[in-house]
Amino acid sequence: MTVTRFAPSPTGYIHVGNLRTALFNFLIARKQGGTFILRIDDTDPERSKQEYVDAIKEDLDWLGLHWDRVERQSDRLDRYAEAADKYREMGRFYEAFETPTELDLKRKKQLNMGKPPVYDRAALNLSDAEKDKLRAERGQGVWRFKLDQQRIEWTDGILGNCHASGTAIIAEHGATHMRTSQPICYTSADSVFQIAAHEETFGLEKLLDLCKSLAPTLHAMKVGRVIARPFVGDGPDTFQRTKNRKDYAISPPAPTLLDRVQAAGHPTHAIGKIGDIFSMSGIDDVVKGTDAELMQHLSKAVDEAEDGSLTFANFVEFDSLYGHRRDISGYARALEWFDAELGQILPRLRPTDRLILTADHGNDPSWIGTDHTRERVPVLIAGAGAGTLGLIPFTGVARIAARHLKVDWT
Repeated sequence: MTVTRFAPSPTGYIHVGNLRTALFNFLIARKQGGTFILRIDDTDPERSKQEYVDAIKEDLDWLGLHWDRVERQSDRLDRYAEAADKYREMGRFYEAFETPTELDLKRKKQLNMGKPPVYDRAALNLSDAEKDKLRAERGQGVWRFKLDQQRIEWTDGILGNCHASGTAIIAEHGATHMRTSQPICYTSADSVFQIAAHEETFGLEKLLDLCKSLAPTLHAMKVGRVIARPFVGDGPDTFQRTKNRKDYAISPPAPTLLDRVQAAGHPTHAIGKIGDIFSMSGIDDVVKGTDAELMQHLSKAVDEAEDGSLTFANFVEFDSLYGHRRDISGYARALEWFDAELGQILPRLRPTDRLILTADHGNDPSWIGTDHTRERVPVLIAGAGAGTLGLIPFTGVARIAARHLKVDWT
């Protein structure tokens, strides 16, 4: 559930800058069906006044920014004290005793040396005896966070933010991305959010971590997949997507064919991006690679897969290399290659093997635009159970496979 808050300090009246934050957080909460909290930040007892609290509420109410509940920081001081004790025990807080004048002198010295005015952590070098002496002279010190001395990075800004062809948007924004490290974000007609980034200048692991961290938020919004789209190259003429694509898919809402087959005690094998699409649900193992490599894996499975097992393969290059790019001749060559490879596999099917060929959508390379096309797709069966099917739904393909494996499909 989405929760936002507006946290004004009741030490004065709210102004336009405050209201901008309140407006955006209010709208986000309402759009997502979430909760908007008014949090009164009244931890400064000397300057906080009830008249300012009343004025803040009156102004928000006049603007129509109605809160769902009110929280006061002063009501939570015991919780903050517990958290502070916890961090002291963990060694994440340390006590410092510099006076404001001493801190100001340190800052000026650092600035004169061309350094950022950052606290020098001198208090960490104090002995217990020195701390006791300073407490006796100056009273209780202040508690500082002890941070790890590690580089902290985050993504600041994105490129794209539109509906686009993956190859076209990389050509358009790839050079800027390499210069700024801002990821390229785009979508298509499908329920997907795609992020393209350069494997070398941005980093493959950084891209995968970014997509993985964003996926739960987008899944909650019913976006089906977050797709990492790594690429390499030096410029628009040489940019090329790599085979290291990874899909972070929303978990299936109900048991799939793979789950049912696995639950019935049959082995399940995935070839290609099937593991990503189904979030590895109901899958024993997966192999990836180019379509040529996947064809070799499929050929091996035909020879070696266990009786009663289900092997689910997906060949993406018809789509990614030729369909989206509207490359008619490339698509034709891929079909000829696939037909030749299949011709070597079909004679090796065992008497009880069933091979089903289909697709989840079309991608007519002669059609306008770059999105998937929505014509009906073929369902072809070779081996056991071959015959006329007629027009069937997507679930009909799963039902055919389940019946062949004697797995319940009700």
